[in-house]
Amino acid sequence: STPSGSAKLALSAVIPSPVTASARLVDMAWGTRIDLTCSYAPGAFAPAGGFAYALVVIDRNGAPQQVATWKSLPGRELTVMGASSLARRDIAAVEIRTLSGRAILRLST
Repeated sequence: STPSGSAKLALSAVIPSPVTASARLVDMAWGTRIDLTCSYAPGAFAPAGGFAYALVVIDRNGAPQQVATWKSLPGRELTVMGASSLARRDIAAVEIRTLSGRAILRLST
């Protein structure tokens, strides 16, 4: 089927961090595609291999579903695509989390 999308929306900080991001949730026949654009502030501290993050969607019942992981590097913008079997209307929020599970950015839908 033809995807239908929404506007790209900025995620809000849950805790202070050098990460900024925006996301577009796109209806697909099989669920929802999440197009995430993420930036890590230039000059911010990062270990040699970068910091690892997870893209998590949260359904209307509060259950989390990890849909992507990546490493961010200072001064770089990247695009990450995630996919969920949930319909867009069933997604309450999208979060960027550390791999230990701490939310740093959130978009409530």
